[in-house]
Amino acid sequence: MFTHEDIWRAIDRLAEDKGFSASGLARQAGLDPTAFNRSKRTSPNGKPRWPSTESLAKILSITSCTTEEFLLIMGQDTPLKTRKIPMLAYTAVRTGRIKADNADTFTIAINAGQQAFALTIEDEKLRPLYRMGSILVADTGAKISSDDRVLLFSKKDGLKGGIMQTTQKRTVSILLPDQDFREMSFPENEIEWIARILWASQ
Repeated sequence: MFTHEDIWRAIDRLAEDKGFSASGLARQAGLDPTAFNRSKRTSPNGKPRWPSTESLAKILSITSCTTEEFLLIMGQDTPLKTRKIPMLAYTAVRTGRIKADNADTFTIAINAGQQAFALTIEDEKLRPLYRMGSILVADTGAKISSDDRVLLFSKKDGLKGGIMQTTQKRTVSILLPDQDFREMSFPENEIEWIARILWASQ
């Protein structure tokens, strides 16, 4: 069970973790910049106001935060602790190498496993999902579900990024961010690794 204070505190923490103020997070999500102001959290007669599910869905989408991660943030008494993960060279990841030896580091404040890494997109191959210059945090050890955004390295087709569709009959299917968001399937024995994208700068 969570309270009115819990959910607003989680929104504030999510904004802070992503480098926004509450109003900045609202603006990034296409909402009225005052939507998350403290003055909007109670009505003039003192009755609690709750954020709409549409507002929550929008901020989770633009921060690449899953519902499960948001619930974890909501249940924490203290903000998430920062830690460093490897910042891999995009050229190395393009060839399938995700070894962290001698890599630079990137500081995160999100829930991520020990197999998480960061990289900066240096081409336009992942548009419109991600533009050149975006920083991604991905985790090869994270559980992946339908509609999650992923990076995948195929021994045959190289690095691909898209939206997870299905895993069945030893085949993984994702929607690729090309002109028509076409679906492409990859035999599991051709996949070197697959990582769920946990966070992205935009």
